[in-house]
Amino acid sequence: MAAFTLDVIAIVILLLQMVLAAVIVAGLIGFTGLVDQWQLQHWLIASPVLYFGWLLVFLLVSAVSFRLLGARLPKPRHSVIRRGQPGSRADLGILTAISCYRRFAVIESLPLVRAIEHTTWLNPLFFWPTHHPCT
Repeated sequence: MAAFTLDVIAIVILLLQMVLAAVIVAGLIGFTGLVDQWQLQHWLIASPVLYFGWLLVFLLVSAVSFRLLGARLPKPRHSVIRRGQPGSRADLGILTAISCYRRFAVIESLPLVRAIEHTTWLNPLFFWPTHHPCT
């Protein structure tokens, strides 16, 4: 039951971050005031740019949230968990690593991520150098 609860929490946090990125991009579009004037062909032309913008904002939100989570609950260098033994604060760092690897799997499945991943100026959104919580 605890594993199910953690899975639900992870999915809710992921969806909230995706929605937050969409709200930010929609707010920026609405700020321009052009939304009411756009027709279907404008939306079709702009949709790849909007998706790219959403992806960058989502990656930034994810990077910041995992940076904060990793600072609060860092992954331990070594940990042994025995059944029936109470957990320690260091064991919570394992949850950081698990959630980080799960998020990485989700991010890797998104379109355009492989292309962005290999750029030098957007790479920090994927791998925080030396202080990434999953390293």
